[in-house]
Amino acid sequence: MRDHRKWTRRETITAGTALACLPGSILAQDARMLTREIPDSGEAMPVIGLGTYNVFDVPGSPEELATRQAIIELMGD
Repeated sequence: MRDHRKWTRRETITAGTALACLPGSILAQDARMLTREIPDSGEAMPVIGLGTYNVFDVPGSPEELATRQAIIELMGD
């Protein structure tokens, strides 16, 4: 593990040289969210999901279900 001192001139030059050698395609990657189209509606949905299986796939009281629904609605905004 590196201590919290300032970088030496050699370390700075080494790091700069390494970054300069990276292909431009790595540094210029598209930052848009990856989506896939739903066949029936054509709506674009994120490829990576919210991960709600263990949280939302359980029985609950009407109050608990209302809370879960509110969370999902907030995530859609």
